[in-house]
Amino acid sequence: MLQDVIKILSKKIEVSRRKDLDESNTKGSLVEPLFKEIGWDFEDFDSVQREFPVYLEGEKKPADYALKFEEKVCVFLEAKRIKEKIDVAIKDGTAKAIKENVPWLIATNGDAIAVWMIEQTIPEEERAVFQVSLSDSVQNEQTLNQFMACLQLLNPENIQSGVLKSFAEQKLKETRITNVLKTTLETDDFRELIQNNYSEIYLDDKLDQDVLDKVIQEIRISEGAEPIPIETPVEDPNSPKFQTRRKKLFQYPGKREKESTDRNIKNKRELWLEFIERKRMSTPEFKDYAQFKDQGTGGFSSFLTYWGLATNDGRDKVRNGDFFKINEVIIPDIKAILDVK
Repeated sequence: MLQDVIKILSKKIEVSRRKDLDESNTKGSLVEPLFKEIGWDFEDFDSVQREFPVYLEGEKKPADYALKFEEKVCVFLEAKRIKEKIDVAIKDGTAKAIKENVPWLIATNGDAIAVWMIEQTIPEEERAVFQVSLSDSVQNEQTLNQFMACLQLLNPENIQSGVLKSFAEQKLKETRITNVLKTTLETDDFRELIQNNYSEIYLDDKLDQDVLDKVIQEIRISEGAEPIPIETPVEDPNSPKFQTRRKKLFQYPGKREKESTDRNIKNKRELWLEFIERKRMSTPEFKDYAQFKDQGTGGFSSFLTYWGLATNDGRDKVRNGDFFKINEVIIPDIKAILDVK
């Protein structure tokens, strides 16, 4: 299971640093085992290509790994030796991704993992989606769950279906809102607004400017340590938010998105037919019908909840999994794709 692999690899980090593993051994002992566990097949050239040729200023600078869908490169995975700073991997990988018009970069040194959205219309300082650490992930249950949630965003199904893209777009908006708030904190108008509202609410108290300065400073400091937002939808799956998402999935998809959605559903035909019939199934049952690996089950579950196709419906204590209840609104769309009545 993914959780077990993370715990095993995290124990190797300190030993790897002491031994000062070179890039090749860092890839073999830390990078490849982790990404294999979330669904990337390093033995399939059509899925993962090592040393993808890239030329920068006339010099050959291959990308360490090109992750592909239907022979099209969608992600560059740039890996460095264990003691190299993650910034070096980000810088080198970004240059290669821009040169080859690859939309996503995953940079790592075997411990830190950084994900960037490579879109030239987005300023460089806004391209970061998230950065996590393998060694820090096992501190407690919360950090482990957060790390696993981030990794699941990087599995083939979530990249192909647009889950990672939607997450990154949300993160970009949050970053821009934060930047606006930071700028707003510096303005006299903002301070005046705080003073006026304070006086109206607390009629018998006067706002101390030193206290206001301290609070503003604390806000600035806390912004630098914000946690990575991992979206876990808990709303009604038929809320406006999910209705809008499903329109993109079923009603108004682009040609490539429609082909991807149709293929994903048709490839799991037996599972979908059973899910439609029973209305409620558990993740171990998903695995039975679709012959998922552990990481595939997690990716499928994320796909269901992100698009509002199903909701989490409690624990399967007998088989140690999670139950999911299908959103009956989507059944006609699934049947249409499967061509069944």
